[in-house]
Amino acid sequence: MITKQYYKIYSIQTDLNQSGLIEIETIILRGLYRFSILGINQKHSSDIKDRIYSALRSQRLINLKSDNKKITVNLLPTDIDKKTNIYDLGIALSCLCCMDQIEFCDDVIVIGELSILGNIIHTGYLLKSIYQSIKNNIKTIICSHADIKNIDNYQNNLYSLIKENNINFIVGDNLNDLIQNIKDSRYYEFSNTHETIIDIQKSVNYNTNISDKNIFKIVLSLCTKRNIFIEIKKDSYIRRFLNNLIYYNRRIGDNELLTISNILIKNDKEVLHKYMYPIISILDNQTQKHDLNTMLSESLFGFNLIENFTTLSEENWYMIKKNSVSSILCFYNSCPCGNNNFFFNKNSDERCFCLQRNILKYRQRLYKAENGFFDFHIKNIEDINLSYGPTDYININNIIYLFRNVDVDILYDSKTDSVIDSYTCMYERIDLDEIINLAKDIKRLNYIINKKEGAVLSKKEIDLAIELIKKDF
Repeated sequence: MITKQYYKIYSIQTDLNQSGLIEIETIILRGLYRFSILGINQKHSSDIKDRIYSALRSQRLINLKSDNKKITVNLLPTDIDKKTNIYDLGIALSCLCCMDQIEFCDDVIVIGELSILGNIIHTGYLLKSIYQSIKNNIKTIICSHADIKNIDNYQNNLYSLIKENNINFIVGDNLNDLIQNIKDSRYYEFSNTHETIIDIQKSVNYNTNISDKNIFKIVLSLCTKRNIFIEIKKDSYIRRFLNNLIYYNRRIGDNELLTISNILIKNDKEVLHKYMYPIISILDNQTQKHDLNTMLSESLFGFNLIENFTTLSEENWYMIKKNSVSSILCFYNSCPCGNNNFFFNKNSDERCFCLQRNILKYRQRLYKAENGFFDFHIKNIEDINLSYGPTDYININNIIYLFRNVDVDILYDSKTDSVIDSYTCMYERIDLDEIINLAKDIKRLNYIINKKEGAVLSKKEIDLAIELIKKDF
């Protein structure tokens, strides 16, 4: 016997130009079997009805056709083009609520697609649901296990935002599991094992000391979007440094992330990957031509990574040379086997057995590709123990941010003019201009790191610029 004929739960809008909730109203009356879904295109309506009927029967919950019932579902507002299938789960649960199978004490937001076997398919719209939950003061979200796991796997502060707003999640892989969790009020527990990342714009520290010259080269190249060529081993400290630099970079805050996700048609993974963390393009011989420009232009952190430099096609390499919106970091081995440097030769298991002539040919090929494109070169790095804590990486990210967004006027004095004149006879005008521009960027970077230094160009910056521009193997 049906005790509750009418029920209403919520879902979300996925239209690009709309932002809000979808109301799923369900009413079940006695009569000959009829299943009607209003407020949606009839073609989609027919598909949804078949999926819901099959899913409920496959999970042995109810057989909608066995009892003569008139089921009417209305999706409001009706003027929105509802093209996705994320309302399947909401409609199925509203039917179960009307038939006293389950019960919700408060309003809930439900998203999820259903397979004909009753499995819950992830939608990729959980960020939008969290935003609407906070905005409309709804405390419970029901979704697939895959959706919540996707959010939980990202290292960010969303957990604290969810906890602050007292939002609970009920998840399941199929209808039976989900319904049991609903009956038991079993909420999802976040792993919360990720380290909290501090917003770099809120922790300004100008006194960070970048003492290592190789680190200084990398920071300078990222600030000025110059390209750098690095001779390196796979687990060297430079690579670890870059990985941590990426990890501690924060593009936007969590509230901004939810707001952005709510107005974009992108799914959660794309939104998190693009707006919470920087995109780093890994370019190799598998990179397709039509993907290359997109990869280069959408690198939000401002650099791309080339892993297998020698296998890039000439066409792709020409396109990379034309692109100047980001810096290129290229890692390469110092010899064909990758073991020919000071650190490797300490280990008997990884000694280099390359012939000298093969190493020479290999380096000549690299030099041909490198010459005229890369601005800096880090060669034959010995693995040393540099201790960089979380605060250092945050400060370095802050330095990069300030360099790109704060105007600093580099001044000349009479001493600077005399130094430049002394180099005029040694370098052509075009080379001297390149040196002076780099020296000004070095002074600007030093000024941002330590404001005690005046913003006046000196011989020290010019000498360092000359040293950095000399790229010898």
